[in-house]
Amino acid sequence: MIIKNPSKFLNSQNFKLIPLKNRYLCNSCFAIKTETWCKLILDPSLYVDPFDEVPLNKYAAKYDKTHLFIQGACGIHTYYNTVAKCGQCGHDHDLDFFKQLVSAMKVFSNSP
Repeated sequence: MIIKNPSKFLNSQNFKLIPLKNRYLCNSCFAIKTETWCKLILDPSLYVDPFDEVPLNKYAAKYDKTHLFIQGACGIHTYYNTVAKCGQCGHDHDLDFFKQLVSAMKVFSNSP
């Protein structure tokens, strides 16, 4: 869908910030202060596996933080559920997808 319809992902949208508490963030696309990030990744009590999703959410709950979601936005989480083993990414189909995605974006950005 992304490769065949890049305009749906690249054209301007109406965005709105929505603050939400008590939500579980299941994404690897987020912004966070560096000092906050360092605190949470160095706290072993927040981890259940090697990934940062659970520590991020546990930290938000522990310190009563608010997630800000951007309504009308989209992101491409290319490695979601594609990691065969912890720390091992890079399947051939992932590389093909990236090549096609980059080509589609170049074509779209050069079109009038």
